[in-house]
Amino acid sequence: MAGSAIPLAAGGNQGTVGTPLTIQVPPRVFRVRMTGLLFDTDKCFLLASGLKSIRAFNKIWKAHPDIKVLIVGHADKAGAADHNQKLSERRAEAILSYLSDDVDGWLRFYSPGVSPTKLWGSTEDQKMLAHLGVGSVREFQEKKGLTADGVAGTETRRALVHDYMDEDHTVKPDTAEVKTHGCGESHPEVPTADGVEEDRNRRVEIFLFEDVIDPPPQNPCPQPGGCEQHKVWKASSRETIDLGADLATVVVTVTDQKGAPVPGADVHLAGFVPEDGQTDAAGVAQVTDVIPTRYEVFARKQGFESASAKIVVPAGATVPVPLTLKSASGTLDVIVRDAAGALLPGATVAISGPDGTADSKTTDAKGDATFGPVPAGAYTITATATDFVTGNATGTVTPDTTTPVVVTLQPAIGDLTVNVVDAAAKPLDLAAVTLAGPSPGSATTDATGSVSFPKIKSGSYTIAVKRPGFQDGAGTANVTPGGAATATVALTPTPWTAAWDRATVRTEAGVPAKAQMTLTAPGLPAGQPVTFTVTQSSPMGSGTVATVNATSAADSATAPFADWFQPSLVTAPVTLAAGQPF
Repeated sequence: MAGSAIPLAAGGNQGTVGTPLTIQVPPRVFRVRMTGLLFDTDKCFLLASGLKSIRAFNKIWKAHPDIKVLIVGHADKAGAADHNQKLSERRAEAILSYLSDDVDGWLRFYSPGVSPTKLWGSTEDQKMLAHLGVGSVREFQEKKGLTADGVAGTETRRALVHDYMDEDHTVKPDTAEVKTHGCGESHPEVPTADGVEEDRNRRVEIFLFEDVIDPPPQNPCPQPGGCEQHKVWKASSRETIDLGADLATVVVTVTDQKGAPVPGADVHLAGFVPEDGQTDAAGVAQVTDVIPTRYEVFARKQGFESASAKIVVPAGATVPVPLTLKSASGTLDVIVRDAAGALLPGATVAISGPDGTADSKTTDAKGDATFGPVPAGAYTITATATDFVTGNATGTVTPDTTTPVVVTLQPAIGDLTVNVVDAAAKPLDLAAVTLAGPSPGSATTDATGSVSFPKIKSGSYTIAVKRPGFQDGAGTANVTPGGAATATVALTPTPWTAAWDRATVRTEAGVPAKAQMTLTAPGLPAGQPVTFTVTQSSPMGSGTVATVNATSAADSATAPFADWFQPSLVTAPVTLAAGQPF
């Protein structure tokens, strides 16, 4: 059926151009051989010489906590086949107990009835004490705060087994699924005749399955020919990893094309148990406790192309890996435009990027600023220009390419409304408003006392206001990009004054007096009718003395007064026809 997954075939799969092909990759299987002297003859006690294998296996468990584990025990041919079959099963169980810190799983081997292995006793006690650096049972009891009677009873052995198991620092993941199986004397590592002891055949294999344990083990394993399942597990294994000798060290030296060290490069060992490191100031990353198997070593650093090498790591070896990183660089082309798409020459463009890369340039007549070669990686770009708001952008430079980045600058403009009012906050029309600042201008207030200055450059402004009949006013405003500023200027009316021309005044009693009064009235238009009314207030009485009509000149009016009595007794105010007092 079209679209169905098909198994991955050895040597590859064939397909038809234009037709989707889904390949099902089978789950991986790995084989771990725990090498070295693990067991004495006819025993399932894990010797101290085998603890290196256990410690190394702990790294595998940490890297693959969900993996399915099958522990397979083996025996040599120094005994009957049926006996060796059961012995191999006990060896697998003993390893599982050790990996799981199952103390009771080991204590049962001290009890009669656990066929077919030899019972554990003082020999195993002494081997554990020796590995722990303790000389006797009594010394161990004193160290652990137990009853120091020198007898290895159940309580003492429980504490002894616990400490021995704790030597490997292994923690079985809760998610790990573990099964055991024994293959007896079948499937030997080294073929021998019957009755021959062989350390390399007294061993444990661990098969690791990414999915299910397939095929599942057949218990018990048929003897003497063994089980077909073991052959399938072994053939399916992607690789065999030997644990038992010392772990290895991989020393990665990273340099650039000129041979200079590259510090701070990330180093990764890709394999069944991956490892990571980072180069120091000398360009060296030393990765220790490496499982002996195949790896591909990668070195990466921003601004460089990555490099890799495939290696095989022998047990206990120090493997040097030299890697050269090629500088990864490209070109960054920045184009600056305004909001309408017009190119902006003379703009300042600044960039910052990998490894402290920083530079700045001015755009040419085409609004272009080119940076390169620059290290590959992510960049921050800032563009500034007179009368424009600062613009920002980002771009990623890839090796051997030109990366275009367009920065659009918005004009640094805003709106300003000026309101002109009198002292009572009443709007004043016909006021002349003048702006001084980034966008100078002038206009006259409308019937609402307002005047607008749209789309002017942002910045600080000084406002001057003039209107007939009022004293000059002033204010300030700050216009922000895209903002709408408002300023209100209140005007104070200009006072009007009237004065007598005293030179013509006659004050002699009974003599007619003549006088002239001049009105100073800023803002008074010419040709306006003005009525001067003079009143008096005296012991003889009060009232209107004289009334004179006149026509104004610009900003003033003058009225002559003649043949009226005792002007020295006359007092203000003078009232205009319009009724405005002063």
